[in-house]
Amino acid sequence: MSEGETFELSAAPPRGTTMANGWQRDTAEPDPGTGLETSPHFDELLAILRTEAGLDFGGYKRPPLLRRTLRRMDLAQVPRLADYVALLRRDPEEAIALGNDLTVSVSGFFRDAEAWEALREVIAPRLAERDDGEPVRAWVTACASGEEAYSLAILLVEEADRLGKRFEVKIFATDTAKGFLDRARSGEFAGVIEEQIPADRLERFFDREGPVYRVKKFLREMVVFAPQNLLSDPPFSRLDLCTCRNLLIYLEPEMQRRVLALLHFALREGGTLFLGSAEMPGPDDGSFEPLNKKWRIYRRLGPTRHGAVDFPIRTLIPAREAGERSVAGSRLAFAPNVQAIAPTSRGSAHRGVAGTSSSFTHSRAAGPVIR
Repeated sequence: MSEGETFELSAAPPRGTTMANGWQRDTAEPDPGTGLETSPHFDELLAILRTEAGLDFGGYKRPPLLRRTLRRMDLAQVPRLADYVALLRRDPEEAIALGNDLTVSVSGFFRDAEAWEALREVIAPRLAERDDGEPVRAWVTACASGEEAYSLAILLVEEADRLGKRFEVKIFATDTAKGFLDRARSGEFAGVIEEQIPADRLERFFDREGPVYRVKKFLREMVVFAPQNLLSDPPFSRLDLCTCRNLLIYLEPEMQRRVLALLHFALREGGTLFLGSAEMPGPDDGSFEPLNKKWRIYRRLGPTRHGAVDFPIRTLIPAREAGERSVAGSRLAFAPNVQAIAPTSRGSAHRGVAGTSSSFTHSRAAGPVIR
């Protein structure tokens, strides 16, 4: 089948996951041979998500998108893709709900604990070489509700304490889902994090507020949460560490290459790239050196490859207004999809680390992150 209007969910045999109305569907890929991911109706659906939900899925692998779309169609009890597209046009709330389903988060504090210990082993000697008071700059891409960004902040605080040093830490944490970012900025997490974080860390880095835990202010001030689309917005620059975990696996190979080129640009020479264990094997073009192949930790090699970076610049404003972002070393900086992320704060030292934050200008959100 090549057209969405001829495909009905009710015709699909029970093959796996039980859906809301009792139908079942395979959890790995959509039914082969339907052709729905290349259907004009699916193109139209993605266009609606761009306009109604501010989410741009260009460059993402379509089978996972289609699988989650079929699940949403099932919940709405709309059997044909053409009819579901018509529903999205009539009901912007359904478009937003679909976008939320497509950007579902898989996150947690110190997720893959062994990977975080491997990262600690990599960055510890580099921090030991740093002078007291030097800045440490990091970028957590696809940050979801903030657990990974706060995990990194905790790790840096602990290593600074161990070294008896004080660093000026600035962690940029970006995503495209406003709801996730709002939760991340609040620093509020359910009591279930007791299963992820030892009691001593909870006491040191969190305040108990009834049934929830809130990240302590000094730690929150180290992290700046900002809407940003890694696929279509220019990157940060002069960074010591970038994390990109559980994102590349959802992208087409050419988009994976572009993202890795952007992260190479964002890092200082010798900077650290931390990918997820389920991601692609990693860059193999000589731009990065593997430091831990199992946990996908790499060191940036060589000078910035300006010709290899494709900057999809949306909006440019004077650098003095945008603050931290620069494009290819110019005096122009990107105005990201950011709205009053955090107040400027300097000198808020706590146990060896000073947190700094910046304010950014506002622009319309664009682009999803699927996890």
